[in-house]
Amino acid sequence: AINKYDEAHALGLHINQDRLQSELNVPTLLVSALRNLNINQLIDKAVEIATQKHSPRPAVVINYGVLEEFIRKISNELEASGFSKDTSRVAAVRLLEDDTFLVRNLDEEKLSKILAYVQQVKQEVKERTGFSCEEIIVMSRYKLVEDIVKRTSTQVKVATKAFTESLDRLMLRNFLIGLTI
Repeated sequence: AINKYDEAHALGLHINQDRLQSELNVPTLLVSALRNLNINQLIDKAVEIATQKHSPRPAVVINYGVLEEFIRKISNELEASGFSKDTSRVAAVRLLEDDTFLVRNLDEEKLSKILAYVQQVKQEVKERTGFSCEEIIVMSRYKLVEDIVKRTSTQVKVATKAFTESLDRLMLRNFLIGLTI
């Protein structure tokens, strides 16, 4: 759901819902919680998705650039140690992000070699690029969002009231107030 759609629209930002849905490969709704716009449809869609048996949609895959070769290696090692193909890439990225929850819940004995390799990768990436893995991941995510926004929305100039129109209204109001006194 894209909330505050009414505010975006008022500011001249028009979102192509069909294109956004296609880009993200998930159902999307433009909503305004404040104005109760499409809230019932949002609830209905959430219930529908939660209660139906559906096959998982292909996820949006983020290209992490220089990290991709390392993500593949870590992912392959995770698969070899029991992770599924579906979760190994996500886990590899999370390890490069220092996801403490994931690290705490890994079998350290089984995965100590992978964790040592992750630390080596982090150091190599920092030396090679000047950025930490976390910074590259964040920049890549922001780039994806920026690209999706460019492809799925348009910004139009919103007409503003002319200064003289505002001044006229102020003067007329003061004049009318003067008549009532």
